Amino acid sequence: MTDKEWAIIQQHAQLGGEYLVNTPGIPRLAVITAYEHHRSYNNGS
Repeated sequence: MTDKEWAIIQQHAQLGGEYLVNTPGIPRLAVITAYEHHRSYNNGS
């Protein structure tokens, strides 16, 4: 994977969280859970 491709992949958690928070009917806890799950995965933790 190129550096540019990796940079795009690393945006997944943030962009997904923004999408979910702006989607009517999605509970805030679900947004936080999804964001933190993907953030940890993206960081290799």
